[in-house]
Order: sequence, then C-alpha cells, then structure tokens
Amino acid sequence: MGNRSSLIDIYQGFLSENVKEFLKNESEIVDIIHKILCESFFKGKEEDKLIKLAKELAYHYRHGKVHQNNFISLVVPYYNESTEVIIRDYFILFSVLENIYKQMVNAKELDWKQHERFMLFDPFMGDNTFLHYSRSEDNQLVFGQDEIFVETDQFIPLFLEREVSGASKTERATLGWLFFPIVKLAREAGIDFPIVFDLISNKTLILTSKKNPITRHSQICCNDSVEGFLYDVVNNSSSFQSLIHILDKTKPSSIIQIEWPYHRFDESRYERVLEPKYYLEIKLKKRFNPNLVKEFGSGLMLLPGELTSLDRFYDYSNIDELLYVVKTKEFLEIVSKLDYLKETWENLKGDSYDRPFPVKWLTLLNTGKTLNYWERSYENTFPSVPATVQREVKAIISIVLKENWLDELILKFIEEDHKVLYVLLPRGRKYKSINRDLQEYLSQCLEHVQIIYIEHYDLLYGSFSGTLWILDTSLSILFSIPKKEGTKVIIPIPDFHFALRLLYKKVQMLKMTNDVLLGNETNSSLRRTLLTNEQNSSLNGIYNNILQLLLKEAREKSKFYRPEAATATTEYVEVYEDEDEEVYEEEAEQEFYATRRAAVSVNEIDFSKPLQITLNDGTQEFINPLERILINHRCNFINAYARELKPGDVFAKCKNVLSSLEETDDFLKSWTKFPYAVNEWKKKLKDLENSLGNVYERLSRLIGPGFIQPQYFESIWLNPNSSIKLPLKRQHWDALCIILNIDNKDCNRAWIAVKSEQKIEDSRWRAIKNSLLNVLAENGYLGQLYNMEAMKETVLILDREPYFKEKGIETRDVAEILLDDLIHALSNTAEFKKVEEIISSNITEELNAI
Repeated sequence: MGNRSSLIDIYQGFLSENVKEFLKNESEIVDIIHKILCESFFKGKEEDKLIKLAKELAYHYRHGKVHQNNFISLVVPYYNESTEVIIRDYFILFSVLENIYKQMVNAKELDWKQHERFMLFDPFMGDNTFLHYSRSEDNQLVFGQDEIFVETDQFIPLFLEREVSGASKTERATLGWLFFPIVKLAREAGIDFPIVFDLISNKTLILTSKKNPITRHSQICCNDSVEGFLYDVVNNSSSFQSLIHILDKTKPSSIIQIEWPYHRFDESRYERVLEPKYYLEIKLKKRFNPNLVKEFGSGLMLLPGELTSLDRFYDYSNIDELLYVVKTKEFLEIVSKLDYLKETWENLKGDSYDRPFPVKWLTLLNTGKTLNYWERSYENTFPSVPATVQREVKAIISIVLKENWLDELILKFIEEDHKVLYVLLPRGRKYKSINRDLQEYLSQCLEHVQIIYIEHYDLLYGSFSGTLWILDTSLSILFSIPKKEGTKVIIPIPDFHFALRLLYKKVQMLKMTNDVLLGNETNSSLRRTLLTNEQNSSLNGIYNNILQLLLKEAREKSKFYRPEAATATTEYVEVYEDEDEEVYEEEAEQEFYATRRAAVSVNEIDFSKPLQITLNDGTQEFINPLERILINHRCNFINAYARELKPGDVFAKCKNVLSSLEETDDFLKSWTKFPYAVNEWKKKLKDLENSLGNVYERLSRLIGPGFIQPQYFESIWLNPNSSIKLPLKRQHWDALCIILNIDNKDCNRAWIAVKSEQKIEDSRWRAIKNSLLNVLAENGYLGQLYNMEAMKETVLILDREPYFKEKGIETRDVAEILLDDLIHALSNTAEFKKVEEIISSNITEELNAI
C-alpha cells in the first residue's frame, strides 16, 4: 500500500481541478486579498507557514458564504502560541478588505454624486486628517479650506461625513494603516474612479476567547470595542449585556469566532440575538482528535495531512514505513492469552479509563526490575481491576518479561552508533510509574547516548532531528506524525502488540479519513460542495476498493498470529479510538460540550425551573441550573453549569469543593516537602558509579566549566552519609536529575523544599491559598493542569508574596506543583456524586432557597 496514492492526495487533486473551474471566483478573491495582506502586514519569513494556513481557512470561509452556509465551523488540528495571534490578525484584516472589495465591485462611476456630505482622508497630513468636500469643477473634486484638488479619473477613497467627522485618534490611525492596502486593492480590482465607502454598516464582529490578546499588529487588531471602523472585536471576558444593545444597532452581517484550547466562547447567545447572515467558527486544536469525528455536528473537520500549508503527514498508505515489529519466541501463547483476556475485559463494569486493557502497559516491561516488582506495580497502578483478572495479567507479565523485546531494539540502536535519541512515551496518569521505570532502564542501557523525552505536543511543533522512537500507538498519535527532514521516525512494537492493536489500524485510519473527507452522516454538506457529485462518487469508489485491499491484508496477517482461529474472529470490528486512551484536558472539555450540543435538540428540561436530581445512592437534590459545578469526565475535570448535567455524569458543586479544600490545613503544601523519590539520590549515584563508572566524566560533560573537583565529588556526592541535602548550584542538581532519571517535577520539588526550609507563615499561606482557589473557580480553571491562563493567574498571585523572591524560589515552579496538587486533592478530597435522573421541578420555592 505504501506506493499507492493516499485518499487525501486524490481528494486534493480533485480540489485543485475545481479551483481552476467552478471554484475559480472565490479562489481569485482570496488570492487578491491574501497578496495585499502579505505585502502590507505579514512580511516575516517565520510567519509563512501560519499565513498560508490562514489563507486556506479564508478560502473555506469564502466558499461557505457563496454556497449559503449560514453557520460555518472549521476544526483545525494545529495550534501553538503564534497560531492564535496570526489567525486572529489575518481574519480581522481579511474581513476588512473583503468588505472594502465588496463595496468596490458594487460601486458605479458616478455614485459619489448621490452623497452630499463626504470627506477625503489625507494620510500625509498630521494626525491623519479628514477634509470636507467643497465642490466639483470639471473632472476634479475640491476638498478643505486649502482647496486640495483631486482628479475623478482615478481611484479616491471617500468617507461619509456623519461617520468620520468625530473619529477618535485610534480610529484615524486604524484608517491610516489601512489606507494604502485599500489603494492596492482598488488597483487589483481595476477601479479608476472615486468611491464613497461605508465604514459602519456590514461590519464584521470578531469574537475571541482570550483576555487581552497579544498581537503583532496592535495598531489595527487590538481595539477591543464595538464602535470602531469596518470591524468590531469582543473577547469572552467582556460583558454580554453591556455590549449587546450596541451590537444590536449595527447588526453585524458576519461574525467570526476564533477559539483555541481552554478558551470556549458561548457563541449561541450572539448568534441568537444578532442573527448574522454568516457565522464562522474557527476551532484551533493541538492535534487531530479522533474522538471528535462522530461528535462533531456541523462544519468542516480538517485532517493534519490535508492542510497543504503545513508539513506532510503519514497516513494509512505509508504508516507501515515507520513500524519496526520485533519478533518474540512465545508470541502465539501471548496473543492467545491476550485474546482470552480481551473477552474477560469486555465484561468488566466500571470506568474503562481507570483500568485500560493492559497491552500498552505490557509493551513497556523491561528486565530493569524483577517479576515481583512488576506484579506489585500493576496491582498498585490498576487497583480497580478485579483480583481474578489481575492473576491473568500476571501470568502474561511473566511470559512478556522473559521475552524482553526491548533488547533487540536497543542493540540495533547501539550498532548504528547514534549520539542522540528522542523518545515519545504513552501519556496519561496511569503510565507515569512504568514510564519512569523505562526511562531508568534506557539510561542504563544507553549510557553514552543523550536521551530526550518529548511530549505528544512536540510531534507537531518540536524542532528536532535524529532518531525518534514512538512508543504510543494510539490512533490520535498515528494521525499526527509529520514528515520532518532529518528525523528518522520508528514505531517499535513487539509482535503481540501488533496483533492486538495494529492489525486493523490502517483500516481504522482509512475509515476515519474517508468519514472526514466525504462527510459522514454527522457532518454538514459544506465538505461535499467542494467536490462535484462525480468526484464524490469516484472518491467513494476508490475508498471502497482500498478498504477491501486493507481488510484482505489484515485478515491474512491475522492468520499468522492466530492460526487456530476461525475466519469470523479475524473480521474487522469498527472502532475509532483506543477506548482507554487518556485525552488532553482541553480535548475532554471539547468532547464533553460536543455531546451536550448534540443532545440539545432532544433535551426537554425546562432550565427556568430548579433541577431535581436523583443520585445513584437514591437521594435527591435541588440545584439552580446556573450553579457552577465540576464534572469528572474521562479522568478530567470539566468546569460547567448545572444545566449541562445529564444522567451518568459524576459531579460536585463548586461551592462544596471549595469549602472542603479550604478546611484542609495541609492542602497545597507539598512544595515545602522533600519528595520521597529523591531521598536516596546519593546512594543511587554511588550505585550508578559502581555499576557503570565514569559518572563524574558524564556530569562534567553535561555541566561544562565550573563543575566541582573530583575529590569533592567522591567524598560528598558519592557518600550516602554526607550532610549535604542537595548540590549548592541548581545547574548541578539539574544535571544529576538527568543521569539519575529523576523526573522534572520531583527535581523542582526537591530544590524548592530545600530553599523553603524556613516555612512561610500560616496566615500568609492561608490567604494565598484562598485567593488562588477563588480565582481558579471564578474563571473556570479548577482541576486544569496545563491551562496556560490558569498558570498565569497562579503565578500572579504567588508573585505578590515577597517570600518567594526572598528565598530565590521560581514562582512558576511552585505554580506547577500547586496545580498538580489541586488535581490530586479534587480526586481524593472532594465528594463527587453520580447522576441517575434529572427532571424540572415545579417547586419554585426550592429555586429561591438555593
């Protein structure tokens, strides 16, 4: 299959044909505006990729408008700090020039005569002056007291006096920056006569979901107001009630909403009240999330490899190029036992995210620890797995450990004599412990290699070259592997893992690609309008042919791993994603709200009345629909309102959560405690010296000039009984943590604990704690570890306390620990309850009471 054309390539071929034919007009308009934007505003080379991405989105926006799609939603699997800024600025400027262009092409040569009072804008005079129209003489217009003459056989932008006579300095500056792009646009449109522009009507409203958004074009794009020229900007911290009456007067014809991770905008109220002709929603995501394919109700979900402006990605047609399947001696027995265990697993009740099927965990086993250790580790990591099932898992652990498939992989890497290795490990709290054990094992086996562990996020945005091992075979990962020059990507897996999880992975990837490109039953018709009926039919035929080939290939391979199995057991079973994959925090929130949107049409609950909730213990509660709550969704905490509850949800009231946390005196104080995992760092260092040697030389290479003397190293650092708690320099401690495989969190905790041995006063800490909890709750950040806004708010609160500066403690390091501790506290301190039933209550007194 590797040499066949990908479904995405065929789709893009059809699309390029259409751009030349029936989509030509929309493409030309976007090309013209894009060219002017690049010449006038986006000139930096570092912006090229994102500007091209913005252009692709603008093309889809134009196409949707022309085909009368009132609501257009684009889900974009690409996000970093610059994306939000570039996309926002680009669409503000694009909408402005689109508005101007529309007025240009609809204007006629003598339309200016219909207006009695208009003004000339002179960008060359101080403070961008407006000049009053005086009279016309022959083919000239006369403006101002100094009588400036302009010819009527050339393009002149003119403006209505009632709109610009009282223009503020900011509005004049905005028009000044836009003046020459408007002149360029007229030249492209072939306009050679004066036009009186309307700056107020048909404005675009830009909804952003970030407080105080930074921008590279602040002179134009940062006027967060609803009374400017050509466009308005509102962010989600603005008061809806105070703005809506102003917006209702201007009635924006288009609304563009830009949303990125952790920043959700309640678009329904703007759409409902303002009723714009077009509503564009751009959702920027950190990666392609397969779990959203079925839930996404409308619009256009884009695949990573579909965006031509970004990197090319691997897909079902070439993912085999990356697989390195290691053969094990007892694979038939392991596969047989795992198949049997799978049947048992399907009958287990409870939360599948709390007890994932163990094949991914088993793949990470290594001989760095004993069989007894791994058996205890599994028990401790997955306590909810029944004892009878744990015994089955332990039997498989024993066989897998003897195989130690990682040794072949390590030997191959050593033979190739690489100096640097990048490794991507499975994500999620359940894999923390075994990931740490694997890191320790690899550091021992590859002592002369610099091993760099990357996050899933780095696959898209990281800048690295060399060999990369991907030890996570989740569908979302396989869809997010770009082809980077200078990077050799390997997905190493044992054969039993391949048999259980990857036999039909290409079929799943193809199925999902087809659902996204052709538009499955949940998607809107926008996708299908991009191709002709003949092209859609042809693409569907190609898909079915490829599907049959991939199914045949998978069934043949399955016979090798299951020679005794009946044919029926090798049939493809349609699943989208690994049921146990732990999602990103913001992805859990997206999935949560996607399911809520899908349920709105069938929801008959009256939210003007209190909710009567029956809990799983049989008790009942009355709750205000607008009360803030926390919902535990897929091991993540969703900040929501009670009106968003549905049966099966596990929730707690925010006020109860805060109350229970505030009563715990020792809560959020782990940053003052020396982590247990670091206690014996000197003993571990000595053991490493005894087993491998040359530890001083390795540290010296990491640290460089200024490292301690060998004698001090041997007498103090290698002496478990020495009085030193940590090295005196942070750089030295960081280097030690690298070679001892101490994770970053414990590294920071230990350093902070030593620096804070003189404790902060209880009253001062209590004030910090309460302030932090209230700010996080008010902003909907409770239980979010990776939310950058939550991090910023936490750092701001800590920075106000002089203690940290006095002790030389980085407040960001403390903030990371506090947010992590908060999640632990929510899981163990707060009382969550499961909803069995929700109905509207007729007892209005209850609502008044609560």
